[in-house]
Amino acid sequence: MASPIPLSVGVAGFGFWGTKLARNIAEASATRLVAVCDPSVDRREAAAAQYPGARTVASIEELLRVEELDAVVLATPEATHHANAVAALRRGKHVLVEKPLALSVAHCAELEDLAATRGLTLMVGHTFLYSAPVRLLRGLVASGELGSVLYCYAQRLNLGAIRSDVSAMWDLAPHDLSILLHVLDLAPTMVSAQQFSLIGEPVEDVAMVTMVFPGGAVGHVHVSRLDPRKVRQLVVVGDRKMAVYDDLDPDMPVKVYDKGVISADTGPQALLADAGFAHHHFELRSGDVVAPKVSGREPLREEIEHFAHCIVSRETPLTDARNGRSVVAVLEAAQASSVMGGQPVVVTEESPRAYAAA
Repeated sequence: MASPIPLSVGVAGFGFWGTKLARNIAEASATRLVAVCDPSVDRREAAAAQYPGARTVASIEELLRVEELDAVVLATPEATHHANAVAALRRGKHVLVEKPLALSVAHCAELEDLAATRGLTLMVGHTFLYSAPVRLLRGLVASGELGSVLYCYAQRLNLGAIRSDVSAMWDLAPHDLSILLHVLDLAPTMVSAQQFSLIGEPVEDVAMVTMVFPGGAVGHVHVSRLDPRKVRQLVVVGDRKMAVYDDLDPDMPVKVYDKGVISADTGPQALLADAGFAHHHFELRSGDVVAPKVSGREPLREEIEHFAHCIVSRETPLTDARNGRSVVAVLEAAQASSVMGGQPVVVTEESPRAYAAA
């Protein structure tokens, strides 16, 4: 299908995130908001008042019948992502799906194959990969500025946004998992996880996920809807330097610490190869803290414009179906691990149901 510029885009789901997507689609030069879909009458009325030039419809079926529609952005509940994306792709629409792409690797693979067969762009909304701080962090790791990455951990904590339809892990962890996999340019080989439902909801509101990456780096993600503070932080510890990304710090979102541990015997690398600190004389090294200048546009605007560009140019999106599938593979393995009481599970994208304790 030849895609004109601006592309005609419809949004399914006009909730908290759908309203942000609609605004960026309406304001971006490469896209035009032509329709909004939501089963809620109040939300449809709000959309009609805010975007009088866009049609409002109650169902995904009605949305896909809008003749001028080139692409669909899905901000519907997680459990509907697969079915709605299948319906849109079968109607010849390019699709941007909010995270996670689906709730299983098998469904991700089905969507990837369907989009490829029909020559359509399929993209997942891992929005943080379009942010300037994450680009900077990836560059620090790729350039060797931090040295070899030893471990990293992310925290996404807050009090509220209690949901009964999706666990905190499937709702919140895709953000941090997508960032970690992108920054390290690696997928973990092994995952262990625990989830807890602590306030009587049918789904878990706290989760801890631990990962082992090729080469031995360790990662950890802690997500919670039951925390007294709002925290959005990622720490990357290298054997030369360390970096902290704080998404809630608009002025200095990334800080690089020239800190580390030095073996007085044979240098910092010896600590990685030998039995540990007990066999060495060592000292702590503490140098400068640098806050690199970070500037960039709203990540969601970058994401929407990238989606439109990839549709027209037929380029592969940064957050394509394979990228979405990699994150879901970690989530699905983490889910299996939590069912087994936190036993480590091998991550695989080929046999998603064939989990075995590592």
